[in-house]
Amino acid sequence: MAMPMMSNNMPQRIGGTPTTLRPMEPDARPGIPVVLVAQALATDGAGRIPMVKNVGSWWLPGGRVEKAEPFITAAVREMKEETSLRLEAEGIAQITQEHKPERHVVYIMVKGTVEGELAIPESDPKISDARWVTAAELPALVPEYGAVWQTLLGAATIDELFEDGGSQADPGRS
Repeated sequence: MAMPMMSNNMPQRIGGTPTTLRPMEPDARPGIPVVLVAQALATDGAGRIPMVKNVGSWWLPGGRVEKAEPFITAAVREMKEETSLRLEAEGIAQITQEHKPERHVVYIMVKGTVEGELAIPESDPKISDARWVTAAELPALVPEYGAVWQTLLGAATIDELFEDGGSQADPGRS
């Protein structure tokens, strides 16, 4: 299957029924490497979402998927490495992509719950801060992904993301 191409370099949602995002077109750039990135959109028992400040910008915990690593396993690993939290993954929330001149980045966002104490890792110098936020704070914290947050947060709560049967995936098939 050909990889979709973006026309505006903003992340685009694959699947579902987005109303504000444009349909994707085939990627006509042979030889451009594809980078897979797993991110975790997770909440604790109080409904808070962990965020990390990575190279000066706030992000959901996540990073590159290693060779032959399942998406969900990558999200669990990245959450532990970047926040010290344990992620109980529930499925894939959405897949977005970004075309950069040098690579095509595919973001796999995993939904789940976290337990533990949020801590900044000493082993990763790129992570300069970590904090808990509410769903309402996400768009202001990372405004350049406004359309993504708008799509994800259209539900009243994070837990309502999958009430319609959504785009969950079987972890054994990633």
